[in-house]
Amino acid sequence: MMYCDYPEVKEAERLRRAEALDAALVRLGPEDAWAKLNTPGAPDNVTLAMFDGHPVYWFGIGRSQVAVYADSGQVGKTFPPELNLRTAAAWAGQPAGDAKVEGVAAPDQWTVGGVYRE
Repeated sequence: MMYCDYPEVKEAERLRRAEALDAALVRLGPEDAWAKLNTPGAPDNVTLAMFDGHPVYWFGIGRSQVAVYADSGQVGKTFPPELNLRTAAAWAGQPAGDAKVEGVAAPDQWTVGGVYRE
């Protein structure tokens, strides 16, 4: 029998493809960005990274992550399909127009089954 790991992006690959942080675009400190969420207490963790050309604070709250743009203070509540396609294409180093969504037509070795499928 042959086994293989679940597909993942290793840390070195993620860093190699990450957009360089442009500190000149940061207008809010992490405390001010956190205040935009009106959430009591403190986050479990905070990361500042570029996302689609904007600096973004990613606040870890339990098993969730919430985005607050460090240039505008806007809370990232939705991530529309065109944004996801654009960021996926940028990560892959491809033109944004080449990105597309392909649904899974049939289960494969990575498909989760049973009660977890939903």
